[in-house]
Amino acid sequence: FFWGFVLAITPLAYGFGHFSGGHMTPAVTFSFVWLRDMDLKTGLLYMLAQFAGAWFGALVLWGCTASLVFYCDLNDARYPYSSVRLS
Repeated sequence: FFWGFVLAITPLAYGFGHFSGGHMTPAVTFSFVWLRDMDLKTGLLYMLAQFAGAWFGALVLWGCTASLVFYCDLNDARYPYSSVRLS
């Protein structure tokens, strides 16, 4: 788990840190606002952009994988590769 986090965050920090100052999550932005290193208006705009980016990323991921799991819960002979069998 630790190495997965390290391998995911390190390229982001090096690749985009000079643009955002390392604000990869709203938690980092919130802590900067809490410590008064960033004003409230800028912090809220950063968090809005982060939430919008997360939502858009989830939408793209769903669009790429929805067809893989759409029929997984059907118990129908028309879908022989369904993973759930009730009978």
